[in-house]
Amino acid sequence: MKRLQVVKQQQELVKKIMILSCSLKLTGSYTKGLAR
Repeated sequence: MKRLQVVKQQQELVKKIMILSCSLKLTGSYTKGLAR
């Protein structure tokens, strides 16, 4: 049971990291567009 909880936590962390990286890429391209 504990192992399952750890896996779930890891999956949530991966999701958060992916969302963060995606938003960072979006904001980065947005700021680049503004700089032009």
